[in-house]
Amino acid sequence: LTIWSYLKESLKPAATAGHSLGEFASLGASGILSVEDTIKAVCLRGKLMSQVSNEDHGMAAVLKLDQAAVEEAVEFGASETGKELRVANYNSPAQYVISGEKAAIDAAGTVIKEKKGRAIPLPVSGAFHSPLIQDAADEFAAYLGKLDWNAPAFPVYFNATAETESNPEEDHVFTDDFIRTLDRNRIQPVRCRSAQFPRTRSQGCADQTVGSQPQGQGIRRKGHR
Repeated sequence: LTIWSYLKESLKPAATAGHSLGEFASLGASGILSVEDTIKAVCLRGKLMSQVSNEDHGMAAVLKLDQAAVEEAVEFGASETGKELRVANYNSPAQYVISGEKAAIDAAGTVIKEKKGRAIPLPVSGAFHSPLIQDAADEFAAYLGKLDWNAPAFPVYFNATAETESNPEEDHVFTDDFIRTLDRNRIQPVRCRSAQFPRTRSQGCADQTVGSQPQGQGIRRKGHR
């Protein structure tokens, strides 16, 4: 958001999207939330996520496999162990993240290896973007419902649906359904692969990553392939 404050006079977005936590940067940049409310929400999100940390839960990046193979590995890991396991991030056609209980992640890893893929454990303290953090998601949703929501200056693609949830040309009133859509990102997959890249490019727009982290740039490049 700090970088955006310097660029907003020279950039005119056709749409924006933010990956996971970055979704809030899009909300703030578009004016859906004030900068102050965006920062408060992000701080609470971090606090709640730290409270659901569990040494038996984790996440792993999966590389070099297509979606069907990753989902097959996840299904095996969950059924073989009876533990929770989901695809947490659909980042690109060759990059996914799985989230759940470590026993199920390990079991899925055997299938991933057999299929010549790579499973890389991530340095996180919980199974984020999965039902294992439902309690935190419920508390966060209650907080979101108390904030002031505004019509955006430009469309924002949401992680949970890979769709825009409002029309910036209309006097849109954000409803409980909108709050639930936004909050679903906490327990449902990030569908970055399906979101804005093909659509904005088809309109003659260039993709631009705003931020200090290289993750979005890498996903954006892979999403173009």
